[in-house]
Amino acid sequence: MSQLVLRLKGTCGTSESPRGTGAAITQPPPRQCRRLRMGITLKKKNVVLDVNGKTKREKQRKYTNADLPFPADGFTADLKFFQETFIPDLIDWAGTLDRPFIATAYPEFKATITSIWEKYFSAYQFDDAVEYMAGAAIGNWRSKIGKTGVKIVTGHIATLDTVQKRRDWVAEQAQDMAFLYRDPETKGGSYRSDLFLRTFGKAHLSIVLKNDVSYGHPTGAGSLVAASLERALSLCRSSELDPEGVQRKGKKAALNFVAKPWADRASSYLPPIKTLSLQKWKQIFTLASEYANTKSNSDDDLFDQSSDGDDSEEYVDPRARIVISDDEPEDPAADVDVEVSIDGVVVSSSTGKVITS
Repeated sequence: MSQLVLRLKGTCGTSESPRGTGAAITQPPPRQCRRLRMGITLKKKNVVLDVNGKTKREKQRKYTNADLPFPADGFTADLKFFQETFIPDLIDWAGTLDRPFIATAYPEFKATITSIWEKYFSAYQFDDAVEYMAGAAIGNWRSKIGKTGVKIVTGHIATLDTVQKRRDWVAEQAQDMAFLYRDPETKGGSYRSDLFLRTFGKAHLSIVLKNDVSYGHPTGAGSLVAASLERALSLCRSSELDPEGVQRKGKKAALNFVAKPWADRASSYLPPIKTLSLQKWKQIFTLASEYANTKSNSDDDLFDQSSDGDDSEEYVDPRARIVISDDEPEDPAADVDVEVSIDGVVVSSSTGKVITS
């Protein structure tokens, strides 16, 4: 009977083992072999054991702004330039991703931040501190979106003088994803409600409008804003809604805008967001920019939240059923995403920002 032989072809030759015989590989790869043709990379790793003989987890070094590779004599000016150029550029890129909660896990993350660094700081060496601070900036951006959603929602609730009014308002907003519509009754003005525009403007546009670079429509940022508002209203709905404000209960993790469960819920908003036309994005940018770089006021208006749905076979996530209304006439000729400036630079006709491929 013939034997089925497993072959691993690497840069160091071939080793064989009869499959199913339990025999050891007769010719193990030498230590200097580091890459196999099947795509597996072998890396040397120092294993540290504790007193009980168990493996210790290696802690990733944490960096701060002080660790960025800027010379001491111009550190303050360079850091300010970093925050006004590198960070907005990076956040604009992250805002276009389908899964912004895992932005740092995208294969192109390292290449993107390296490219951005070279654009602004080619005189300085890119290092681990830059990569770490880039990841931290994306995390802070997501956190800001989550906090802004809560702040705007609770700001509106504070204007309602009775607990019953607050409960009624939250219940109304939770009906059919009303918080995303300018006119919930007709489902007109999707993603142009005051709640969405204020949160999008304050938490996203206030960052990315600091520079003139665009990586495309901020569909991922829009999904985060929608999820943050859902979360904020969920907190309000589950609280006592007393005159002192939202009373937060439960585990701390459940209150934070973290990947579980909000990454998947944010992704559920993507299908309709991706169908938004250029002209609707223009409207969103125009209306939301009014709230960029402004302080939150106690009269922030908002809108509603969705439920988690049921387990029936016919269930369709309501986040994916947002109606993209044809409430305003659109000019097909205006749906051109770029124009060329006098200097030959390609810019977005929706935002006026330079388009980066």
